[in-house]
Amino acid sequence: AKPLDRNDAIHLLGTLVGVTGLWGTWRLGRVLGGPRAGLLAALFIGATSVYWGHMANNPKDLPFAVGYVWGMGFLLQAIRTFPRVPRSLAIKLAIAIGLAMSVRIGGMLLVCYLGAAIGAWVLYHGLLRRNLEATYRYGRRLALTGIGVVAGAWVVMLVWWPWALYDPVK
Repeated sequence: AKPLDRNDAIHLLGTLVGVTGLWGTWRLGRVLGGPRAGLLAALFIGATSVYWGHMANNPKDLPFAVGYVWGMGFLLQAIRTFPRVPRSLAIKLAIAIGLAMSVRIGGMLLVCYLGAAIGAWVLYHGLLRRNLEATYRYGRRLALTGIGVVAGAWVVMLVWWPWALYDPVK
């Protein structure tokens, strides 16, 4: 049994990442529109020749898209559970955001979306209840969850992009 050479291993890994992207697209479609939407989303992306071409040959764009689609799926699931996001879902969201950020800086948009969703949810429920104490409790709980997700995403990102530890702003 001969091991794969470097190029074949890179192409195989890219293909495996692409397949997880099909799965992530199916999950995101299910979250947005139900089982039929998930199936159609996966079928349409799977029928795109450009997607298949990028699977084995694009080490940046496709892994970023896969991390992003998983991050969006988990983010939308988390929003549905506000203000009590299950720990397992928060961990999954942190991993997906961290993987997206480790490939492209555009993954930071997922952090912005999380912050915007938390802010909008707290504002809406604060106005709805007209109770400052309840608004504070919701905001505190969700802010702590958001901070935990962002910290976890940062740690995941550092595994794949350790140079960010030396100069996080640059």
